[in-house]
Amino acid sequence: MRVGILAPLKRELSAETRGGRPRIVYNLAEGLTARGHEVTVFGTGDSRVSGNLIPVIPKALFHLPQVENEFYRHLIALASMMEEVRKHAASFDLIHNHLYPEVLPLLFAKEWGVPMVTTIHTQMTPELGEFFGHYPETFFAPISERQKALYPGLNYTETVYNGIDERAFAFSGNPGTYLLFVGRIREFFTNEAGEKIDPKGVTDAIRVSQKTGVPLNIVGNVESSAFYEREIAPHLSDTIRFIGDPKSAEGNLTLEERVKLYQGAKALLLPVHWEEPFGIVMIEAMSCGTPVVAYRRGAVPEVVEETKTGFVVENEQGMVDSVRKVDALDRHACRGAVETRFTIDAMVSGYEAVYKKILASKG
Repeated sequence: MRVGILAPLKRELSAETRGGRPRIVYNLAEGLTARGHEVTVFGTGDSRVSGNLIPVIPKALFHLPQVENEFYRHLIALASMMEEVRKHAASFDLIHNHLYPEVLPLLFAKEWGVPMVTTIHTQMTPELGEFFGHYPETFFAPISERQKALYPGLNYTETVYNGIDERAFAFSGNPGTYLLFVGRIREFFTNEAGEKIDPKGVTDAIRVSQKTGVPLNIVGNVESSAFYEREIAPHLSDTIRFIGDPKSAEGNLTLEERVKLYQGAKALLLPVHWEEPFGIVMIEAMSCGTPVVAYRRGAVPEVVEETKTGFVVENEQGMVDSVRKVDALDRHACRGAVETRFTIDAMVSGYEAVYKKILASKG
């Protein structure tokens, strides 16, 4: 098949790329190319992919000098991509949209005249679902059943779970003595009920560490320095540590450093307060043999097998209680779940099946 992939522009696609969405898109593009498909990536000029690359901007937006209005620059880059796709659309059997945000290509899909599938990499909201509903001729590939359930009725394909390179996230059967939190460090937001929400739950993880007496390592890109200084820094000590540069909005740990932290953890804590569409950190940890203790939100119950690869809990006290039981879990079972369900091969096979079904429906 001849597949055009619309890649996010904030980060480059490469084996070293950071950020969940670009890593997934890179793995998919490489996996499809390895299977003999003709893949063309529309992305950043500093991307390094095995297939064809049509550069839209010279470098990933994160690596460009700051400008007065980042929104304008990003929007202009996305519009430039739409023009490049228009020039080449006729050469593809199918276009796969992974843009951040996902919405712009839907405006042009009819003009391009090629079947398009959009992978939704974010939480499905009523606003997003209502917008997608205006484009019944395009297809939407959910990354979890929960994501689909939040706004039923769209032109959904089968669910395709994200996959990682299990060879890179190598197994370790010898954990250390600490808990691990991996996630974006961002400011609270206020929900419809007027409650202040820490979406990724780092503040919950800190309290769980304090209540259990188990040390905690925190890893994350600090998107809000004020939040870090107010909510995290005062708690740092010999037992609660922030790993990396707290001034980095992108995160500065290498893949090897992150893998070592996963391998040495008793458990990964995922106390999310939003409808996590998938949660790549869960399968990265499990691949290294580390069980996951997570709140029952979003895709968590689809990824974590209760009492086998971790614990799915309702609240902070449930997380405290489960942390005290994680040593009894079999780390080999965590690794086995990834090898069975969440590899790059499994993801590529899932998308191949989606592509074939779409093309068959178009005659």
